[in-house]
Amino acid sequence: MDYIQLALDAMVFVLLLVLVKRSLSVEMEIRNPAKFLVPFAFLFLAVAEAIGGRGAMRIIQVVFLLVAAGMSLLLKSGFSPKGLVTSGSLVPYAKMKHMSLAKKDGTFSYTVRNTVTIMIDPVRFDEVKDYLDRHVAKA
Repeated sequence: MDYIQLALDAMVFVLLLVLVKRSLSVEMEIRNPAKFLVPFAFLFLAVAEAIGGRGAMRIIQVVFLLVAAGMSLLLKSGFSPKGLVTSGSLVPYAKMKHMSLAKKDGTFSYTVRNTVTIMIDPVRFDEVKDYLDRHVAKA
């Protein structure tokens, strides 16, 4: 059982590395209201693991969960040259359909399978519009 947990930890660690690397490409960061949800979940699991277990495997598990919480704090959301990055997950501009930017509502909406709407600070509207004009045309 311990080896299965270590293998799953390794897979999560690699996934977090990929997400952090991808979020480094964000050039124009946007606010992500759920930014602290994932680190909180990792911290909760680390505390539960620290309380519930003993031995070297439990120590390794707690350390991994604390490192994962720290790594997930590095995840950014925003616009990159390739697309929209949300917590390290990339949606390429080429896959977005029906993009719209509404100054009045302060939103950026697009459709891939479902319609997604992201809140944009109205003060940054022109900056976002210029950025999208430069990069979406290339996609």
